[in-house]
Amino acid sequence: MSLDDIEILNTGKMGTNAGDKPGNLMLKVAMADYDRVRPLIDGRVRAEGIDLDITTDDIREFCVGPVYETFDVAEMSMSWYVAARERGEPCIALPIFPLRMAVLGYIYVRTDAPYSHPSELKGKRIGSPAYRYTVNLWLRGMLEEHYGLAASDMSWVTNEPEINDFSVPSNIDCTIIPDKGVGQLLIDGEIDAIMSPEPPPEYSDGDPRIRRLFPDARAEQIAYFKKTGIYPITITVTFIDWM
Repeated sequence: MSLDDIEILNTGKMGTNAGDKPGNLMLKVAMADYDRVRPLIDGRVRAEGIDLDITTDDIREFCVGPVYETFDVAEMSMSWYVAARERGEPCIALPIFPLRMAVLGYIYVRTDAPYSHPSELKGKRIGSPAYRYTVNLWLRGMLEEHYGLAASDMSWVTNEPEINDFSVPSNIDCTIIPDKGVGQLLIDGEIDAIMSPEPPPEYSDGDPRIRRLFPDARAEQIAYFKKTGIYPITITVTFIDWM
């Protein structure tokens, strides 16, 4: 397919922004302002025949809106991409991964808790802002495959209902508590652990009552990588399927 053919299908337009070349293909792009993509954002790196109209925002904002009615290319969390494909949305992932995460470091417990291994969380209450997050998806799979702990072995507490037709599986016990963050729930003893893509704010602020589950989360993640060769992908780049 030539650029002329693509232009007919494109939801965007031919380049007209300052610095763009007349006749170039304009692609509307949504991405976060990572250091590794900033040369694309500020124009230091350009592709021949293509101009990028880039919107930078929080990846979570891209996921909850009608992204493919607005953009030709967009970042997407892996859990959202899988769900989007299941719903039949017109998106295809590229093997471009702006963000990977050492997810085993994102399990938190009370400092005075006796837990140091995932198997000890069987039958416990796990808190997370939402069930659907990609880090949680990775953790659920990794904990079941490598630590013998299935998601259904625990009960879940979240702060918000799932959105965009995503639903918690029917075999999962999940309760929504909207008026108290998971960090405070943990401190108050209402949950036993947290799995979350971001540290609870209390932990980030240095509250000594919260710690990571693994005493050496870095070593645990390195051991997982050496065993599997996997460095968990949390964000990929997707494009609308006319391309």
